[in-house]
Formats: sequence, structure tokens, C-alpha cells
Amino acid sequence: MARINKIDFFTGVFLSYLVSNKVKEPTLFDAVDKSKVIKFSLRDNDYNAYIKYVSKSKKSTQGGKTYTKWDVIFTEKEKDFLTDSFIETDKNNVVVLVCANENFKDTYFAVLDVAEAFRCLGNDEINKQYRISVKRQKGSKYVDCYGTALSDEKAIQIKYNFDEIFGF
Repeated sequence: MARINKIDFFTGVFLSYLVSNKVKEPTLFDAVDKSKVIKFSLRDNDYNAYIKYVSKSKKSTQGGKTYTKWDVIFTEKEKDFLTDSFIETDKNNVVVLVCANENFKDTYFAVLDVAEAFRCLGNDEINKQYRISVKRQKGSKYVDCYGTALSDEKAIQIKYNFDEIFGF
């Protein structure tokens, strides 16, 4: 029996979302060497997506509001790949962060344009490990994304309902 890698599982979660959503026409997928990269066409748009996952979350309460936070760690090699090899000029380049809890009961996505991901990761010569943190307030329409180079006070706020990104 073949072993299924975690990245393949989480990539499948994202692909399942794409094909089971309100898509009325075929969605085309392109197989690539790296299972972290998915190329797909949806409606009239072409996407180049880098998939990264995390399955550990932290809960906190501040001012009576409940938050869940995921820290998505990128190695220097992964960041270099994003910088040097990932971007395709004729596609929408996105970083998809698949955020789950330990028992996989709840799974969320944060979809960042690659430029937004770079704002979070930075280009620090000292740090050899990079991070994008995703913070979600229960009931909010938005998630906050920040990281190694961007403080939580200056976080990028993206819509939690990313259906609009893909035109659903």
C-alpha cells in the first residue's frame, strides 16, 4: 500500500474545494513535479498556486473575542523557490495556506497573492526560517495575515470568503 504524504492530503482538500464549489464549467488542472504547486484554469483565469499547510492551531481570547492562530513555517529553500522559480508572468500567482486543527475537524484556507506572501515573509538575511501567521476571529469575515517581516499590528486583512478570488 502506498503512503499518502500530508502535503498530498492537504492539496486534495484544496482541489476538492475547487471542484465541488459552484463551478459550472470544467476546471483544468496541470500536473507538475512538485506536489506543492498546482496550476489550474478556472473560468477565464489561469492560476499558479503554491500550497502550504499547517495542522496545529492555537486558541486565545482577547477582549472577550476568541481567536485561532496558525503559524505556517517556510524553510529558506521554500522561500527561495517562491522567489526564484515559482512566479509565472501569465498567471495569477497565489500562496494557499491550508489551516487545520489537530483532529482536522475544521479546515480553513487563506489565499494570498504572492506579493502579499512576500510582504509577510520578508527577505531577512539573518532568519533562515520564515513564517506567515494566519489569525482568525470567530465570526469575522476577515483573517489577518502577518509574519516574519510584518507585525500583527500591520497585518494584511483578507476576506475569509475567498470565493470571490476564484470568481464563485
